[in-house]
Amino acid sequence: MTPRVTISILAYDGLEHSRACLKSVLEFSVAHTFELILTDNGSTDGTAAFFEEIRRKHPGQVRVVTNENNLGFIEPNKKALEMARGEFFVLLNNDARVPRGWLTYLIQPFDRFKKAALSGPEGSCCELTKDFSGIPGRYVDYIEGSCLMGKTEILRRHGLFSDYLKFAYHEDSDLSLRMQE
Repeated sequence: MTPRVTISILAYDGLEHSRACLKSVLEFSVAHTFELILTDNGSTDGTAAFFEEIRRKHPGQVRVVTNENNLGFIEPNKKALEMARGEFFVLLNNDARVPRGWLTYLIQPFDRFKKAALSGPEGSCCELTKDFSGIPGRYVDYIEGSCLMGKTEILRRHGLFSDYLKFAYHEDSDLSLRMQE
């Protein structure tokens, strides 16, 4: 069965964070068909073995990518997008904990607004400062990359992250501004 949602979780060490994150994702995502793409970014704390354990427990639903070195945030998530089979693609930091119904909440804007390209959790940073940093606010200028959902087809067509950005920082601001355009 084709998953409705692809969830990309990237880790560079932080094994205990990854354990808690995946526990919440596996517990609170059951209302939707989903796949996980777990990327270990050169961790030295057992994260790669943990990801393999999760893959063995959930065959066909979990794929694991293991990088020898830390390749940053941008390139591994671009690779995960290439691999994605879901209608929606989620970037989720490995130190995040998701609540019950989180995927339903993230999908709602796409059902309500046909031109929606991105969504994120309520209460996260959503306004941009003059230096393109995110702050909590009243207006939605951008969606923070720690938990971000987009339509897979749109992200592939317009690019997840710009090629001029390297490693990390402000890639979510750039993506959000490009999606507004």
